[in-house]
Amino acid sequence: KEHYYAMIKDIRIRDLTLEQVQLWLNDFSVDHTRSTAKKAASFLNSSLRMFGGGYDAKLLTHKAEALKDITIPTMEEVWAMYEDTDLADLKKAIMLAAFAGLRRSEMCALTMSDIDFKKNTISVTKGKILTREKEWIIKDMPKTDSSVRTVRVPVFVLSELRSGTIT
Repeated sequence: KEHYYAMIKDIRIRDLTLEQVQLWLNDFSVDHTRSTAKKAASFLNSSLRMFGGGYDAKLLTHKAEALKDITIPTMEEVWAMYEDTDLADLKKAIMLAAFAGLRRSEMCALTMSDIDFKKNTISVTKGKILTREKEWIIKDMPKTDSSVRTVRVPVFVLSELRSGTIT
């Protein structure tokens, strides 16, 4: 209460408005991560509902998630990785990541039936994940709903996949 909710701690629960909570959240978000701010707002909302106040937490606006600084390898770097390995499966993984944009879990769940060699496409519809019980399973959905997709793939990538099985 003293640290996270200092800005609103002296306001009676029944008098607390959505606007005051939004102002508190905006201020709190300056010094805390998006995840911490969402958890603090959720805890506040639960407390308010329990003690007679409350608001629709969906109406709160959280700060945008910071974009991660990613490095995309150059074509020379991709080919250097490809040439530096003698493992056929790793070569396939490099090709699928670089030229089809597949995640590791999507590659691991890929089967030959997901590949259309006539249309030069790969259907991404599942992912392979490790459960809490430490078992590998095929999940019928990739990471997000928008990850279900059909990817157009260069012919040279497909010929790499055609030569042998996908494991």
